[in-house]
Amino acid sequence: MKSDELKSTEEYCRLKKLRLEATDNFEYINLLTLRLLIFVNSTDSDIYDFEDVLNNIRLTVDDLYKYCLEYREMLRKYS
Repeated sequence: MKSDELKSTEEYCRLKKLRLEATDNFEYINLLTLRLLIFVNSTDSDIYDFEDVLNNIRLTVDDLYKYCLEYREMLRKYS
């Protein structure tokens, strides 16, 4: 019985850790998406230099792509 309880507790802790990491990582993806929306909306304004905004969009897309790859690997590690 003790062995089954220990395995059950270890599995619970593993899944809880996955949930916490997934939540943190998903929040960062949300932040990058919001950043993209802000930059895209900035293209409609004459206040910002279009090339700067476009460069920031490219950098954010690159960050988002790389982070999604890391996030996918984290999820694969736990499954």
